[in-house]
Amino acid sequence: MVRRFESGARGATCVAVAHHIKDQTETLLIQLLRGVDPSSLGGMSARNGEVVRPFLSWSQEEVEEWVELDKVPFREDLSNQSPKYLRNRIRNEVLPLFESIRPGSTNHIAEWATRLRYQADAVENSMSDAYRDIVKYYDSGLDNSSNKGSEICRINLKALGESVWGNQVMDRLLAQRKWPLGSREQALLLTRASIGAEVSFEYDSLVREREHLILRKIEIESENSDDNAPCNIVNEKGTFQNLSWFCEIENLDSPPPTDPSILWLDFYAIEHPITWRTWENGDKLEPNGMEGTVNVSDLLTQWKVPHLSRSTARVLQDARGNILWVFAEGEKGKGEVWSRISRKTTLTNSAKRLIFEVIV
Repeated sequence: MVRRFESGARGATCVAVAHHIKDQTETLLIQLLRGVDPSSLGGMSARNGEVVRPFLSWSQEEVEEWVELDKVPFREDLSNQSPKYLRNRIRNEVLPLFESIRPGSTNHIAEWATRLRYQADAVENSMSDAYRDIVKYYDSGLDNSSNKGSEICRINLKALGESVWGNQVMDRLLAQRKWPLGSREQALLLTRASIGAEVSFEYDSLVREREHLILRKIEIESENSDDNAPCNIVNEKGTFQNLSWFCEIENLDSPPPTDPSILWLDFYAIEHPITWRTWENGDKLEPNGMEGTVNVSDLLTQWKVPHLSRSTARVLQDARGNILWVFAEGEKGKGEVWSRISRKTTLTNSAKRLIFEVIV
């Protein structure tokens, strides 16, 4: 309808429409019946972009009297009397009933719309401040390294819990992404859920981390994707994704580095070929300096690896199935790297050393 007005504006800077008190009352009742957000209960504004409503404080009778007095041409929409439209039923059935119960009801309800608009404006200002504190979007400096999806934003759990607008901010965020009410209510429960809990709607996923809820867009993986593919290492030098390796025969008496992204192995002390793969449930490591074994899943938990990064953790495994090294990377840009070696990787005075390095 606005486009139709714009096409006939003939150079005017705005378009005036004749909405009056009764129209405002109808709008508020429709909003109530539809269960809209309370901040939307202010009815129609006096100006919305290029559309202005100068008669919102006038009654229908006053508008008709002015039209008659100034001979203003007008046309009534024939569909105004059709009972198939909700607004028409409110106008022709509900409002007359209200007036019969309490004369002046139409005006009183319209006045409430004005009051609610003032309150909604105040709430909007306060909620906008809270929104900026609670929600951080990817384009505001976040790294977009979430696994199997593009990160949209993060919800700071501490700020969410401390703000009186916390739940409303989160509800608005998800409503803007077309999440239905039921899914939004489930999402609010994530604030008390365990790490890794997840609620999804269509192509959106909300995941519970330690300090944040991460909203991401789920990406459908290509069948040809090799992000999680294993690599069988059969050559003495090579690269695979962010892993590189080579053999060294000099400086064999130097101590191993403390950098968690670098591993030294005795080339002749391990069973070849070795495999670089993503970890799986049930994987166990015999940690260097400890007796017994530890589950790789427990290591990731001890390191507090973010849930969305856990699935990208990798292990180096020898030909017998022994895990020699566990490697995990956190959020890119934060320098979070963890690794643990097996006691089966003890270096000897071998004439050849195999060196692995993960580029982070």
